[in-house]
Amino acid sequence: MQDKTRQHLENQLRCLKQQREATKRKLRTLARQAQRDRRYRCGTLVELAGLAEVDPDILLGGLCELAEMIHDESTASRWKVVGETKLAAQRQRQSHRQPLVTSTMEEGALPTDSNSAPR
Repeated sequence: MQDKTRQHLENQLRCLKQQREATKRKLRTLARQAQRDRRYRCGTLVELAGLAEVDPDILLGGLCELAEMIHDESTASRWKVVGETKLAAQRQRQSHRQPLVTSTMEEGALPTDSNSAPR
């Protein structure tokens, strides 16, 4: 009886260790995804600002100075207005793009208008 109990507890312990490892892997994956998303957003902002082609040393130096200047409330609020305007314009441009596939089409269905029929 004691042997069965011991074996049962060892099995439970093994399962818990596997669950812990799986949870750790999921957390590492989520952290990598969050970091990748953050980098992607930052890269998008650099492109919107027209700085994608700037020498990396110059860009980093400018960002370091920006990090010091951001604490001035009047400067930060002025920059915020400019940024909001740029982002709103970008969203407006994106909202006018035609989707490649409309959501009303069922998967596998072909378009029915005469312009897109195969010839």
